[in-house]
This record gives sequence, C-alpha cells and structure tokens, in this order.
Amino acid sequence: MINTESLAAGYDTPDTIAFLRHASAQYEFFSNPNVTRFPPTMLVQGETDTLFTIADAVANYQGFVNHGAPVKLVLGFGGHSGPSAPGEVNDADPSKGYLDQLWLNWYSHYERIPSSREPHSSLGNSRSPFFFPASPRSRGEGMPQHGIASGGLPKEKGDRYGPFGEGVDEETM
Repeated sequence: MINTESLAAGYDTPDTIAFLRHASAQYEFFSNPNVTRFPPTMLVQGETDTLFTIADAVANYQGFVNHGAPVKLVLGFGGHSGPSAPGEVNDADPSKGYLDQLWLNWYSHYERIPSSREPHSSLGNSRSPFFFPASPRSRGEGMPQHGIASGGLPKEKGDRYGPFGEGVDEETM
C-alpha cells in the first residue's frame, strides 16, 4: 500500500508499515488467538508481482497448513504489477483461462460441501504452474512434491461460507 505520506517520503513510513503488518495474514489470522476457524483458501501468487513475493505466499500457505485449513498455493507469471501469462486468465470466456478453471473448480467444490472437507481431485495439466496439493498435513501426507499463487473465499450472494468459514445465508448478503 502506498499512501501519499509514503509516496512523498519515497519509502514506506512507520504508519504504513504498521498498517501492512496489521493487515497481513500473519497478524490477522495466524497470530490472532481469537481466530479459530479458517476458510478454504486458494492462494495465487505471480512471480512478477512487486507487492508480494513468492516467499510471502509460501509463508501464508504454511500458516494455513499449520492451522489445518484447506489451502492450495499456485504460482503463476503475473501479479499485481503486470499482466498474466497468455492462457492463465480469460475475462471474456473463463472456460478458456487456466487460472479461471482452478478458481472455479476450487470454489464450486467448497460452495457445496461442509468446510471440514477438502477437494480430493488434483487440479492441473501439462501446462499448469507448479502446484502444491491441498493441505498435506490434513491429508496425512508429507510436504508437497511440487513447487508453485492469495485470497479467501469470495463473499457473494449464494456462497455458503463467509470470510472465516462460517455459514452465510442469502439474507445477510
């Protein structure tokens, strides 16, 4: 986040750093004793992202895994700072975008089942980015065999899970 104070100074001010620390998953979720439930989360991180690094995404992934949350981590090309690689995202026809399909498959799975379950199928194909399977710890597996990008469930009308995995009914949307 760049505010006008940081922009004028040419670096992040202590206030900006404090805000970002407070807004990070580490402080909002993993170090907060009041948070006991975690939503199914698919993290998507681009290698050309100038706001967040792959190390940040891996740290968030590990935080969700350590708390037993269903989580996937996908590393792709783009990021906040540039375009996606050809074929990753297709706004005109999501059925043609690889990341679009990962998101749709992931969220459609959690829209229909209780939050205590996680996807069984592996999402990927020969042109897929490196890919971490869902929560290895919760499935009794070792560390992911592949290497690989961030966000929780979209809170839209009809979704069954809110930002912390609790049930959401259409009247509250």
